[in-house]
Amino acid sequence: MTSAEEQGKGAEPLLEVQDLCRRYGEHVILDHVSFRIMPGDVVAVIGPSGCGKSTLIRSLNLLERAESGRILFHGRDLLTLSSREAAATIPRIGMVFQQFNLFDNMTVLRNVALAPEISGGLTRSQAEEKAMMLLERVGLAGRAGAYPSHLSGGQKQRVAIVRSLAMDPEIILFDEPTSALDPEMVQEVLALMRDLAQGGLTMMVVTHEMRFARNVSTRAMFVCDGGIRVDEPPERFFEDPPDPRLREFLTTAGMRG
Repeated sequence: MTSAEEQGKGAEPLLEVQDLCRRYGEHVILDHVSFRIMPGDVVAVIGPSGCGKSTLIRSLNLLERAESGRILFHGRDLLTLSSREAAATIPRIGMVFQQFNLFDNMTVLRNVALAPEISGGLTRSQAEEKAMMLLERVGLAGRAGAYPSHLSGGQKQRVAIVRSLAMDPEIILFDEPTSALDPEMVQEVLALMRDLAQGGLTMMVVTHEMRFARNVSTRAMFVCDGGIRVDEPPERFFEDPPDPRLREFLTTAGMRG
């Protein structure tokens, strides 16, 4: 069943954004942006550089603070939560960054186990047992004792994804997760993300990987000029784009013509 069909049947959105606005001085980055994400959605966010894609996704877990609008997670507005409520809620919205953000002075195992131990209520042994299970799942158990400086870029990003999974998030936000990788390492990260999507994980992915967006996403958004100009299933988005600016963008990216 598609997200549109679920919405028509009255399913509740996992995340709903209403009239979100963000500006830097006089420069408007997000101009009354609204959308919904249903459980199981894999939403690809596409657009030209500097259009506000990263600002949008970073606003959803309060890494960027919107000036106005609402961000409803299970119906509760994140922008109105107290600090204590936010600390309990935000870990359910995972985040994977461009630059990995691993702790260089900690092993892979400790990088993954730290948050579940500190914020997830697990003992050290419980957190490390969980971390090892996740590392085994992605083929990195043999690197548990290594430090980030001894990993390839693809391995670092897979560890960063596992670190997010260790907190049992209901959705993971990916901010251009392959943009800092060498081309030969991109596919190993995309393969893991594809497996997570097929397993039903709700995801929102800012990406320039057009074929990943076309083949894996359930919806694709085109962000341009401060708003979402197109939000469609990938078949319509890529094969019959309804917006001239999107058609131009896809042609430049080699996805049309």
